Amino acid sequence: MPGLFLVDASRADAVHTRILSLARESDLMTFVLSALTGSSESLAAHGLHISTGALSNEVAQTLVSFFDRPPRHLCITHLQIDDAEYFLGSHPDLVVALAGLRTIRNLSLGGVGEHSRALLRGMRASLVSADLEMLTEDNEASTRIVYNPIKLLRGSQDSLRLLLGKGCDIRSPRDESYEERFPSVRVIKLEQLHLPMTGDYVRVFPNLARLCISIPDEVKDQVLGPNYRAYAEYRNLNIFAQADEGTWNSLETCSATLDDHYLLGLTCPVTKLRISGNYMDTRMLRAVLSNTRPEYLGFRWFDANIFTERFTAVFRRPYLSQLRCLEFTLCLGGVLQPDQVNVGVMLDTIIEAISPLSISSFGLFLGSYLRSDRQSTRRYTEPLCDAERYLLGLDVKELAQRIRDSVTGLRVVAVAIFNHRARPFTRAMLGTGLYPEDAVEAIPLKTADGFT
Repeated sequence: MPGLFLVDASRADAVHTRILSLARESDLMTFVLSALTGSSESLAAHGLHISTGALSNEVAQTLVSFFDRPPRHLCITHLQIDDAEYFLGSHPDLVVALAGLRTIRNLSLGGVGEHSRALLRGMRASLVSADLEMLTEDNEASTRIVYNPIKLLRGSQDSLRLLLGKGCDIRSPRDESYEERFPSVRVIKLEQLHLPMTGDYVRVFPNLARLCISIPDEVKDQVLGPNYRAYAEYRNLNIFAQADEGTWNSLETCSATLDDHYLLGLTCPVTKLRISGNYMDTRMLRAVLSNTRPEYLGFRWFDANIFTERFTAVFRRPYLSQLRCLEFTLCLGGVLQPDQVNVGVMLDTIIEAISPLSISSFGLFLGSYLRSDRQSTRRYTEPLCDAERYLLGLDVKELAQRIRDSVTGLRVVAVAIFNHRARPFTRAMLGTGLYPEDAVEAIPLKTADGFT
């Protein structure tokens, strides 16, 4: 079928979902014709990925007529629209026609604005997943309403399981409490978010299992400034709200930067806690760990300067007594200059720091960012610095064994080197297969596999 590309997209709820990629107006017209004639390609399709942008009036009118009364055999469950505002604004009736598709279960919209919000509010389908990338809104007061996925998706309160978003504002409208409840939502991942109001999350998503948030630095700087006290006061507000209204019994996973974790102020246990770098404040770290008491703890995208005396002292605290799995993914040279990175001293410090722990599994993944990729013409011609030469000669299997010998009870160790200028991806794994694949102790092995 010319102009159409059939691809497989793996989903948690399906082995293979057949997605039609429609990048041009001719692709759309070919799809409409094939669906109207009942071709095998259209019968096999379960989803549409539309990236055409704005349409001509003729094509837009054709789509309106088609989606207003789609063929009975057509069962589109996945719909992704890039540049949704341009596409949906092509015809005044296109929003209404798409909103009437009852079979849609998974919706992804890029560039959510006025037309996209109208689509979301008018949808007759019961969504299982939603991925919403919001357009920038200058009026801060209005973002709490117009870019609020809780309000926009209220028609799918009983069915929604997965919420992804960028630029969303999940704070409740001023002087109001949410009446909406999404009892089936298990996973939330929100980027470019405003400051979190944890009580709202708990109230609206009572059965949440996995939470990942990212708050832009400019938002934190604007609202809180550089003052640690302001961060502590905001954290206390979230803690008091959970004390008054309750919180989750536990979370399976929570991922964020350290200061975002701190602001969130979780008071429930978190089985898997992932902290992204490179910002480190041991006061914040101690507070987060003492409340969440993770069984798995992962530090990601930190540089070698994380291993200060105050940081390593954290591993001797009683709130890590239940820790079973520890992992570091380090970007050496991501922040520091090459001559500031001493890999040998860093490895000695790591081993000394973790030696008192009663962990079963440990992962250490060393990324070499000691030469900027932005200097592409020089990246492979400059001589290796001392840290790169150390990594080039490092015996990862010997290091893994040294780590295992230094920690009583440690059984599984994964060590890897990646992104090195003169060395391909290299890893060593000890204790593979000792734990089931989904066990907490096996998580570092999964991370190592992810770099292949």
